[in-house]
This record gives sequence, structure tokens and C-alpha cells, in this order.
Amino acid sequence: MKAEITVDVKQCARCGKDHEKVVFKKLTQPGPRHSHWAPCPTNQEPIMMRVVEMDTAQTKADSTTGAERLEIKSFVFSKE
Repeated sequence: MKAEITVDVKQCARCGKDHEKVVFKKLTQPGPRHSHWAPCPTNQEPIMMRVVEMDTAQTKADSTTGAERLEIKSFVFSKE
């Protein structure tokens, strides 16, 4: 799983606003409910996220580097 994922956040659990291109980092010790986090751009409180790899996820070669890239189809944000 990637260490960083860039995601557009709708109705942020910390401030209620929408944010574009928020960079989520993988937790050092992810648990069953959260795998990544990012600071809310408005108030810097942590936005928690779990990446769900679904059956429709596909691994593709990056056209620039040739490295494998996993296309994730779903993210779950925590309202906690």
C-alpha cells in the first residue's frame, strides 16, 4: 500500500468543508479502522481514513517511471 495518497475530501470530519488534493500519510501502525491520516487544512486536526482495496482495484505500470501503481477504487473516511 502506498505511503502517501492524495485525495479530495468532501465534508471534512474536522471542519465540515470540502478540501482538494489533501495528502494522506500511512500510519506507522495502522489499525482495523484507520490506515492513513492527514491534517485538516482549516484547523490542522487529524482527518482519519481507511483505504479499502476492492476486487476492482487494478495494478498498472506508471507510464513515466514504469513502476507498478495500484489504483484504489474506494476510501472510507472516519467521522470520529
